[in-house]
Amino acid sequence: MPHSLCIELDRDVEQLTTHSPEPSTIGEKVFVSWSGGKDSCFACYKALQAGLDVRYLASMLTRNTGRLFPHYVTVQVLQAQAAAIGIPLFEQWLEVPENVTQHVRFVDYDRKYMEMLEKLKSLGITGGVFGDVSRGNPFAQAHWDRVEDFTRPVGMKAYRPLWDQDRETMIREFIDLGFKPLVIVTDNRLPELLGKVLDHTILDELKARYERSKEQERIYYHTFVLDGPIFKSRLEITESKKIAVGGVSYLEVMSFDMAAKPVC
Repeated sequence: MPHSLCIELDRDVEQLTTHSPEPSTIGEKVFVSWSGGKDSCFACYKALQAGLDVRYLASMLTRNTGRLFPHYVTVQVLQAQAAAIGIPLFEQWLEVPENVTQHVRFVDYDRKYMEMLEKLKSLGITGGVFGDVSRGNPFAQAHWDRVEDFTRPVGMKAYRPLWDQDRETMIREFIDLGFKPLVIVTDNRLPELLGKVLDHTILDELKARYERSKEQERIYYHTFVLDGPIFKSRLEITESKKIAVGGVSYLEVMSFDMAAKPVC
């Protein structure tokens, strides 16, 4: 591993929390807030590198659709990804009735999220790892305040290993480590990104497009990670189709295989 990626354990742990690191942090049983995308996956990697014991990948799923929003990933695909990594998926299901106000949706989401944390706490989990990134996100602190509003009452520590990282540098490091983030959602300005694995060439194109645009608008996209250092097997998408919904397009994964990785 390159020297720049070899971070001392104590420093890594310190980056994971807003509190001072304690000896008891090593081996602490935690969950990772899981979307299946690059940020949650990289946060999981950082947590494992720091010595945390990641017991669950925890996802909030919508029962009406059987999917995780806004990645549009089905529970079957998330389950396969978790199996490929070798860490169980903890599923918390949310019912979203039609024709209800946004306020009601948030209240029900909050109730279900707190219920999930209480279940995890009963299983011996004492911390949660989140893929929040502060740079370039004006809503980051407000979202983090909400995270702590959830974790504090149940006595869980909240870790944010990606918090103050430069986003471009972070994604390039993620790619260099060998992770394979597949673009599964994008806005309709660049639908040709769908189904492509994010690499340095695509990042260069997105950066050039951003720098050329008059309003410096970023392309909206989400990813789903197929492989990487934390994967015991890799996922291969064997059938998919592109679907447009409102202002976004997403990749509907219809079938997939789990493939063995070469032994190093």
